[in-house]
Amino acid sequence: VDECFGAGTDARSLTGAQLVQVTRRMAELIVEVIDGTLSPLAQALMQTGLLPAGVTPEIITLSGGVGECYRHQPADPFCFADIGPLLATALHDHPRLREMNVQFPAQTVRATVIGAGAHTLSLSGSTIWLEGVQLPLRNLPVAIPIDETDLVSAWQQALIQLDLDPKTDAYVLALPASLPVRYAAVLTVINALVDFVARFPNPHPLLVVAGQDFGKALGMLLRPQLQQLPLAVIDEVIVRAGDYIDIGTPLFGGSVVPVTVKSLAFPS
Repeated sequence: VDECFGAGTDARSLTGAQLVQVTRRMAELIVEVIDGTLSPLAQALMQTGLLPAGVTPEIITLSGGVGECYRHQPADPFCFADIGPLLATALHDHPRLREMNVQFPAQTVRATVIGAGAHTLSLSGSTIWLEGVQLPLRNLPVAIPIDETDLVSAWQQALIQLDLDPKTDAYVLALPASLPVRYAAVLTVINALVDFVARFPNPHPLLVVAGQDFGKALGMLLRPQLQQLPLAVIDEVIVRAGDYIDIGTPLFGGSVVPVTVKSLAFPS
């Protein structure tokens, strides 16, 4: 909206013609991601890694309600009280997408985000850190850092893309999957977490999830620098962009917790 009409434009007051303009830009961004010619805006909006460079998709399918409207465009573009049909029309009319192999699968899912989910229940590692956190906690969005060189900014950007306020909302900060299990790397993460908490004070506990097996060590080193802030470091749990997690009541004397990872059905 800002790119189309200038910074500070109220998206809730756009006219029908302006919404058409917005959805055309959205369609352009989608095509940019598909063919790898990303504009600065497309790069800023990415919540996952890029598609492989130089690889043209053999087949493209559109899921959800937008995909259905792409195939069968409704007469009333506002029949669902959202911009889905307008986006479908913009995609349908996009010249570069028309040149691609768009197909319609036999089995489709209408409510992609809500309905096409996969829940994975697992146990955390046995070296977690829990202090002052009241469990269970449910439906916690996970902030995945894409830029591993500046974790504070990467977490902030991930939260913005999830429409979350770093200072008021509850969420989980994920550590980079490629982070080595070395003392120097752990210290780097600790410094980033302390900096993040100082920059974005939040009434909720600091919740950290890691695929690596060093939750207790990270918690022990981090604890003295957080004063009385409740802290949980859950390790040996794999999460991806767009995931939500539930953290259950501790088991076996508090040494492990059940964790439910809620992912889209097609995380890769």
